[in-house]
Amino acid sequence: MSNEATGSTTTAEFRFLEGDAVRVGRTTPLPTVERVWTEVGNAQRVSALRFEPQHPPQLVTLHGVGLNAHSFDPMLLALDVPAISIDLPGHGRSDWRSDADYRPDHLAVDVITALEALCPQPVTLLGHSLGGLTAALVAASLTDLVSQLIVVDITPGISPSRDASSVTEFIVGQRDYGSVEEIVDRAIQFGIGSNRAALTRGVTLNTRLRADGRLEWTHHFAHLDGPLPAAADDDPQPYAPSGPRFRRSRFQCHWCGRDPVS
Repeated sequence: MSNEATGSTTTAEFRFLEGDAVRVGRTTPLPTVERVWTEVGNAQRVSALRFEPQHPPQLVTLHGVGLNAHSFDPMLLALDVPAISIDLPGHGRSDWRSDADYRPDHLAVDVITALEALCPQPVTLLGHSLGGLTAALVAASLTDLVSQLIVVDITPGISPSRDASSVTEFIVGQRDYGSVEEIVDRAIQFGIGSNRAALTRGVTLNTRLRADGRLEWTHHFAHLDGPLPAAADDDPQPYAPSGPRFRRSRFQCHWCGRDPVS
């Protein structure tokens, strides 16, 4: 594992933390945050943000498809607990997979390696969207390290072709942009949000400037044909068979919304 200590929150990556703290009503000083990398095999690295790295983490978060570890900055500032927010492979500063296969079972292998390296004691694991499916598989494998699982806005019964069509169009329908404002306008048009300041923050942390001066998304999915991985045989509900595994696992699980296999 290698790390890039930030100590100060004035670097470009952390310039939004002050505003995030105001949004969530935090009145105490900002925590120390550092970026770390973990080797996960095949010359690949997974990157993560550590909040209050001087203490063992109590919470680990996995973001949704097309997002990154900074998605949870406001929540972690509000909770004020030692935490780790992971960039899933192919997202943020984590390496892209050479096979471009981002199904949850493949992501889980790398996340397990990262958790074993970064977490010396049991943690709560929270996953959103694709991170939720990945988190459930991780928790089922690491029952001694994951004491509680929280899954947000996803179930194994999701159909990528049916339930993610608007996300697909937003991400791959336009590959590059002239400005952050253009992306924010598109996000509002697609109903992704309405708060321009919050959207500007998210877009800025999730794009990069190309040599030709155009902006593009940093995650791999924007460079592929679709944002939500499906089964190789085009099963409309490729993750449903995993549902019973989650129920049988020896951890406390909180699902947001429907029954996990409905």
